[in-house]
Order: sequence, then structure tokens, then C-alpha cells
Amino acid sequence: GSTAKEAAAAWKKKNMGFPLLRDDLARTAAALGATAMTPVCIVDARGNLRYIGAFDDSESGKEIRSRFVADAVAAVLAGKAVPQEQTDVYGCLIPLPQ
Repeated sequence: GSTAKEAAAAWKKKNMGFPLLRDDLARTAAALGATAMTPVCIVDARGNLRYIGAFDDSESGKEIRSRFVADAVAAVLAGKAVPQEQTDVYGCLIPLPQ
């Protein structure tokens, strides 16, 4: 892993247009209900969690049928309800704080 300073510098170079959150102690993961790596959490401008789950329905990236994140972002930007607010996440379990 990199230090927070190194991660911040690398993220700034990518110019993604949104902040990077490092959650080394898994406090934010616990607060959002994330249980496995790598969930995507979409929080709207009011601070409401609108989607949590997998990026899409294909762990391998092949034969994608549902693009959960793209659909959620489109709905939030359009001021509509997110079609699927939560999906199962594939990956390693996050050791949450006690």
C-alpha cells in the first residue's frame, strides 16, 4: 500500500473530478454498510447513499449484462430513483472495526 500522501498525489494526477477517500481503518465502510472489496458507493449532493454494490454484474469483466453504477449515476444526475439501490459485491471481505 501507499501512504496517504502518495495516494493523494497519484489521484490528483488522474484528474478524476471527484475526491479519493482512503479508509484504512474501515470506518467509512462500516458506516455505509460495505462488507466486501470493492463496493461502489454513490452518495448524492445531499449526502444520501443512493447506491452500494458491484460496478456491474461481471466479476471477470466479460459478458456484462447489467451496468449497475452507470445506471445509478444516470438516475441520480437525472433526479430519478436509482433502479437498483443495492447489489451483491464480489471480492474479499472487509475486516470492519469492532
